[in-house]
Amino acid sequence: MLKMNLFKQLCLIVLVSLFTACHEQELPTKERTEDFILLQNDAHFEGLVSSLKGNTNQRTATNYLNAVDLSRAITWYDSATAATFYSANLVTDVPSIKTSFLLSENEAGEVNGLIIEYILDVDWYNSLDEFPGWNAYNGQLKIRSMEGAVLYSTEIENGATKKLSNQRLSSYTCVTYNTVVGQTCAGPGGQEVCYPVYEMVTECFPTGSEGGGGTINMADHAWQTLPKRAILEVDYVLDPPGTLPKVCGDGMVSDGNGECVPKPDPCDTGNNILDSEEIQSDLLKIWSGSNANNGDIPMDERLEQGGWIIEINGGYDVVFFPPTFLRDPCGMSPPSNWKDLIPDNIVGYVHSHPFYIGENTMGPCGTGGETSYKGGPSRPDYVFLTELMNHLSNFSIKGYVIDGNKIYSYDYRYSIGIVKYNRCGY
Repeated sequence: MLKMNLFKQLCLIVLVSLFTACHEQELPTKERTEDFILLQNDAHFEGLVSSLKGNTNQRTATNYLNAVDLSRAITWYDSATAATFYSANLVTDVPSIKTSFLLSENEAGEVNGLIIEYILDVDWYNSLDEFPGWNAYNGQLKIRSMEGAVLYSTEIENGATKKLSNQRLSSYTCVTYNTVVGQTCAGPGGQEVCYPVYEMVTECFPTGSEGGGGTINMADHAWQTLPKRAILEVDYVLDPPGTLPKVCGDGMVSDGNGECVPKPDPCDTGNNILDSEEIQSDLLKIWSGSNANNGDIPMDERLEQGGWIIEINGGYDVVFFPPTFLRDPCGMSPPSNWKDLIPDNIVGYVHSHPFYIGENTMGPCGTGGETSYKGGPSRPDYVFLTELMNHLSNFSIKGYVIDGNKIYSYDYRYSIGIVKYNRCGY
């Protein structure tokens, strides 16, 4: 069966990248070992993936499973959880996102799935002649459920965690390092030269409480094998030095992006989505990321931001659009495969217009701008919503726009379907 409560185990070990070829090794046996073994076209692994496909009608999960590279996988047995783990790459056409699939099978035959994304900073990635190694990595690390919901997300700069983008997930500690999985040899017989083959490993485990975001350095453990569960033990109950969240003064609150902003008025609109505290926290992150906290910021320095609104665990959350949604002050351009990125439990989508009523947006937006910004959804917003509805055959989905003055919900009926709310929550 496909299990979605993925972090209930003591520790999840994730191999994120398979870069170097390795000679074929003996298949794993059910002994209590944590050695990493390379599998090539392994029938059992293929069977597990196939069984997952047959036991889910979730579109996002099926898309993930169809993209699994079945020709190569790394496997290991974790004695602490009595489970066998498999990790394989997902084949995608987005070079700036490196994605892998983690599968665990316990002794009762229950199977869990998890998706790991390394989203490379596009400007950093485009400046490279060759990949410099993960200790110089710039971008994001995201851990997703099989439905596509973000379970853990952090930004990484020069190999070190910069900030957690989801504070309620800060009770998990993740650390990335390299481990030896075998060797590769070259040269004539008797004169072979062999080198160790390294794979990058990300380990995540719960620390037992909610709390501030810690700092994890991807380079700290590079090129060495570490004992399992003896890795960067961070106690979030105590919040040791260097891991404290940003402390804001009276009347201020963290915007989720490392800055303190005036505490916004809470939403009391009668709209269940907008009145959700989690959604309001996400709106604050979206608005902060739009760089439009006040009208003095030059308009060409602002950006539209947004994400899918999903229903999960009896509440609502936002799955933020990845960097492949190209942004500017006047719009976002989704990638060609954007329909494959839609979560199954979507109920809407939200994005920002980083302007204030009355601003002249002709400068950054050209003929698509207004001499006096009026607010509300634009024609391209309706087109995108209509495409989304038609693709899902779901016409109850709502779009939401936030700007410097108001929140707007809208549906396929254009202006007749607009509901305006006073700015709140961000």
